[in-house]
Amino acid sequence: MVHPKIENLMKALVALDRYPHKSKAEIMSDLGIARATAMRILTSARKLGVKINYDRKTTRYYIISWGIFDRAAVYKWCRKTRRTLNGE
Repeated sequence: MVHPKIENLMKALVALDRYPHKSKAEIMSDLGIARATAMRILTSARKLGVKINYDRKTTRYYIISWGIFDRAAVYKWCRKTRRTLNGE
């Protein structure tokens, strides 16, 4: 079992990775989270070494490096548990 905070973090990372052209507002809406929660998730990810770029012109976030997370393992977990954006 994965802690809910880590689960939300992994779902957000997958959302950012799969949909890099979505804005923070669009991802928040898709994940059903508030702005404050989204900012906490991004801050937590950065503290864990995830490098996330933000483009001020387009208001989009992009993952540069997954830090301590193994991208393939996170995707595998999401597929196995069907815990991805919009249940895909």
